[in-house]
Amino acid sequence: MYYNQHLDVDLSEQFIACREGTVEADQPRKTLKHYKQEGVPLESCLPYSASLENCEDLCADSLIRVRITDYTEHSQQSVTDLLLKQYIINKGPLTASSLPLWYGLNHHCMALVGWGTIDEDIVENILGLPYENGYYDNDFLGLTYWIYKESMGIDEDNSDNGFKYILHIYNDAPEYTYSISTPIHYNNLTEQDVRCVDMDGD
Repeated sequence: MYYNQHLDVDLSEQFIACREGTVEADQPRKTLKHYKQEGVPLESCLPYSASLENCEDLCADSLIRVRITDYTEHSQQSVTDLLLKQYIINKGPLTASSLPLWYGLNHHCMALVGWGTIDEDIVENILGLPYENGYYDNDFLGLTYWIYKESMGIDEDNSDNGFKYILHIYNDAPEYTYSISTPIHYNNLTEQDVRCVDMDGD
């Protein structure tokens, strides 16, 4: 938004795997620390290999890095639905970790990108919501469901083109969420790259 143009930036997951010494680099707090302290290079510089065999130079000479200003950790006990909505509106998508009810994994992470309200026309695949005979139980009408971007990809089971819809009513809200403080620094761009246009001719 700051540069007023679409930036399709593909960052290197391998960089985090190498820094953490494991391809299971799935702990957001550690990952975000790398984003803050040193920035992350592009995928083209250090492609993902599902191993630690290409961790020699870690794009040490790469001039292109994306770095965040800071991040804030929010525990399940410290946030309400209203706060989560405010964080998404004011900070953008949240990193969400630990959704054990659905995955049985301690550190599975997804991006929490939005929410919706359950009504008669809602999608059928909301996880945690009983759906029988083509209808939801009326007791659920008006409740909030949450939209997650699945980190495992668009072919993951129970996903809708890579997104999942989850109800947080059975103690299955993420154990931790992380909001990112702006600005996000992209050192391949400068003030001169801000796109200035006058679309309405004023």
